[in-house]
Amino acid sequence: PSHDTTEQKMNEWIMTSLRTQEGLPISAIRTTFGAARTAELENNLKPFLQQGLVIHNADHYLLTREGRLRADGIAAACFINAERSTFNV
Repeated sequence: PSHDTTEQKMNEWIMTSLRTQEGLPISAIRTTFGAARTAELENNLKPFLQQGLVIHNADHYLLTREGRLRADGIAAACFINAERSTFNV
């Protein structure tokens, strides 16, 4: 049986959905993981928005072409709480 924490599940969702064409579905993340964790995620995405590596399109955050080249580092920098890594982006 899996003993994943809420943060681990959210981080897995970030890592997986950020790479998809649809991107990160913010309202679904808010519904599943709560407003505080969603706010932390959106705050973690701000530098990448400013750098043009991520765009906000309606209810989703999507990687740009350049962002897709740095997907692992961006996802890791967006991880919630203790699992945040220090990948170079």
